[in-house]
Amino acid sequence: MPYKLYVKKMAVACGKISMMYSRLTANAIILGFNALKHLVQWQSDDNNMFETIMKKMYNEFARESRTGGGGFDVQERLRICQNCFVELLSFDRALGYQLGFQYIRLLCLHLRTIRNKLDQENIRQIYSWQFYNCMKLWVLALTTA
Repeated sequence: MPYKLYVKKMAVACGKISMMYSRLTANAIILGFNALKHLVQWQSDDNNMFETIMKKMYNEFARESRTGGGGFDVQERLRICQNCFVELLSFDRALGYQLGFQYIRLLCLHLRTIRNKLDQENIRQIYSWQFYNCMKLWVLALTTA
């Protein structure tokens, strides 16, 4: 079989793993992370796949962190996902910096838009677990880099 076919299958598998990694138990999150880590290391010359994996992981983390104020289990899952994301970002620091700049800029633009339109619903979007966890993720990524 041609090499490109394996790359496409691997990209689909990475996408499925990264979409499910933050919804599972702690052991399953770590197993999924190890699978992604080995695939990224094996495919180290393909920055496009690494970027896609990181974007999917961040988007999944942002979606799952809406319920971040739940019990201990929810906080533990989010903490494990944060640590896994930060460790994967350390593989390619230049790309990690670009992604961090892009997503932090989006969070700041969101904050600025809400600052200009102060009403109860917009303030609730800023004082949410999702915004807090996303900011916390990028602070961890910047301080460990």
